[in-house]
Amino acid sequence: MRVFLAAKRRSLWRWWWISAVLSLACLLRLALLDQRLLTANSHLGVLQLQFAVTAEALNAILQTWREMGVLDVARESLVTDFVFMVAYASNFAFACLLVAAGRPVGRWMACVALCCALFDAAENTLQLMMLDRGASAFTAGLNLLCVICKFTLVLASVGFLLLGVGQALKLRLHRA
Repeated sequence: MRVFLAAKRRSLWRWWWISAVLSLACLLRLALLDQRLLTANSHLGVLQLQFAVTAEALNAILQTWREMGVLDVARESLVTDFVFMVAYASNFAFACLLVAAGRPVGRWMACVALCCALFDAAENTLQLMMLDRGASAFTAGLNLLCVICKFTLVLASVGFLLLGVGQALKLRLHRA
């Protein structure tokens, strides 16, 4: 049984590293794309779509990008983000499983981490629709709801991981 658990843990580490490298590669690609989307009313690039809470604010960003001729860059960034969401959510999920060391809470928190990607996918789909059709009060509100849910779950996952790492360090210090 111990050999099986050790093999499972090695496999989780391997997948954690793969998802970490993929996450970093996606982040690099997103950062390069975002450089072309920076304007006075979108100083965060495509991320500004997440923090614009009204249809007017969203449409102002979209209009600026339309005038600059960079809507395709924004579209590419959102499509790249679909790959990133799979990578970061998987990375968080593997990390939760590793930190929990076989306890059931690890599986629950891994599911929470994966749910981040579901809200992120809904958010990106809405934003892709807004690139073509503009934002309405309904799509702006739904976008904001997805952003809030996603970041709440991300914070829960990160909090769990920080607590788990803190506990592991505490145990190691007591053993030493």
